[in-house]
Amino acid sequence: MARRNQPMEPLAKEICEAVRQAANEWIRNVELRDGVINGPDMDVPPGGFASRVNFATALQTKLQGRRVDLNVSRGLSQEVASAWDAWASNFRMTLRGIYPSFAAVASPRAPRTQGQGTFPLSQGMSSGEMRLGAKELERRLLTGTRLNRSSEQAQVFAQVAEWIDSSFAAWKLQAQIDGTSQSGEGDTPVFPPFVPVGPVLAGDNLPVPGPIAAVVKGPQFGLPIG
Repeated sequence: MARRNQPMEPLAKEICEAVRQAANEWIRNVELRDGVINGPDMDVPPGGFASRVNFATALQTKLQGRRVDLNVSRGLSQEVASAWDAWASNFRMTLRGIYPSFAAVASPRAPRTQGQGTFPLSQGMSSGEMRLGAKELERRLLTGTRLNRSSEQAQVFAQVAEWIDSSFAAWKLQAQIDGTSQSGEGDTPVFPPFVPVGPVLAGDNLPVPGPIAAVVKGPQFGLPIG
């Protein structure tokens, strides 16, 4: 594992900058899929925090643009993307209170309504997040590029893995899901004349109509490289 007080290798800097660009492109294109609304809350299930951008393709393009060796860029982009996807595809979260009016609706169906509030990404959970840990990622980078620990590039991958781990932790702590980027609608199975009002149950979550709105707010991914 790289020591934090060691200067970052030039190749490691190039790789980290490519990862930064690919990660932020992925984040800018996040969308919430298959969300289920019950009352004022919306559950984001595993697989529901996704992006219109393929991380592996984006990263390999960025690496090649920075003239990283083709064999290294292929293995590295696949391993980093696999770790990122393991986190994202297993991410789940409940956005509590995103649709306040859906707690009590005086009709058989709630009309499409824009969401409210912001929700810290750190409140979500993912069984795949361990894949972005420095030690696990370093091991997979070495395996994926078929290098051994005596290789000169092993030090590079140790630095890259540590930077990704630290950058992800810092980003996740500050990133938020913007409730206003979403809209919801759904039936209220218990409604007048049985009771005065009833909650939305198993409602549908949809993007806000019109231009694509950014789902994730906050600082960009990536600590200073150096």
